[in-house]
Amino acid sequence: MAQVTCPGVYVTILDAMALEFDVYANLLSDRLAVLGGVALGTVRTAATHSMLAEHPGDLAAGDAHVLALVGRVAHYATAVWNATAHAADVGEADTAAVYTDIPRGVDKRLQLLETHLYQ
Repeated sequence: MAQVTCPGVYVTILDAMALEFDVYANLLSDRLAVLGGVALGTVRTAATHSMLAEHPGDLAAGDAHVLALVGRVAHYATAVWNATAHAADVGEADTAAVYTDIPRGVDKRLQLLETHLYQ
């Protein structure tokens, strides 16, 4: 895997996103437990079931890395918006409320990344 170099502004945004994604994962696993499920939170399980394309391992330039990340995170945000609509459609208002908060935060971070990417 290539060493990625990113300007400091990206590092700050990406660090904040990593923390927020951790909070989102906890929210989802808590909701899953409330509904009687079991959260299988290993990296292997997440990678196996992910709908996201694998991040290219050969990107070294910060902008290329961030551009690839933006595409994947945008896909994730769209999937969560769709899950929000589905939860509302099946009458699961509490789940829809949890889902609504996640893509709002993701969309906000994406806007920040895109603003810096396209300056």
